[in-house]
Amino acid sequence: MIIDLSVNVTREMIEEAKGFVSKDRILSELDLFGHLGTHFDIMGGTFDMDNLERAGRVFDVSAINGKEIGLTDVDLDNVSKGDFVMFHTGTIREKRYGTKDYVISQPELSWELIKTLTDIGVSMIGIDAGGLRLPADHAKVDKYCADRNVFVVENLYNLDTLLGAVGSGSFNVGTYPMNLSGATGLPCRIIARPM
Repeated sequence: MIIDLSVNVTREMIEEAKGFVSKDRILSELDLFGHLGTHFDIMGGTFDMDNLERAGRVFDVSAINGKEIGLTDVDLDNVSKGDFVMFHTGTIREKRYGTKDYVISQPELSWELIKTLTDIGVSMIGIDAGGLRLPADHAKVDKYCADRNVFVVENLYNLDTLLGAVGSGSFNVGTYPMNLSGATGLPCRIIARPM
C-alpha cells in the first residue's frame, strides 16, 4: 500500500494563494512556486539526500482545540533520531488550503515540543496545516528547526488515511523535493509506505 501525503494543487488554488500572499508580502514567481502545496522552507539549508527515505511517525492531535499542542499530548518514546514526525490536526480537511482562514486559524505546536523534537534529532517535522506555528512565528520556527538540520514540511495531506493504516506504528516515508535553485521553498512529493 502506498499513501500519497501531498496536497493536489489546482490552478484555482494558485490564483487564490497569489491574491492572499501578495497582500502580505512580495514574492518572486519562483518563491511563490516554491511555497505552493506540500513543501518545506529551505531557510538557507540544504536538503541532504539521506532524507529521501526515512522512518515515519504520525500523531493524531485533531481533537486538541483551544491550546497549543504540547509534550503531554503526544508520546515521543518511540521517536528516534532521523525520523520524519508528522502531526494530523485535521486543518487541511476542515479549511480550504490556501485561504486566509487556513493560514491564520491553524493549531500550533508548542515551542517545548518543537525543541524536544529537534533535541531528539528528527530529520523532518510535518503538519497538515500551513506551518508549525501561526504567521507571527512562522519564519522563526522554520529557521530554528533549519539551524538544527530539521526541515518543516507544510500542507501534508491524507494523514487521516495514514493513521488508519498504521495507527501508532512506524512506516517508511519518501520525501522527494524539486531540484530548484534560488528558491526559498521546495515543493515535494511525500509518499508513505506502511510496513
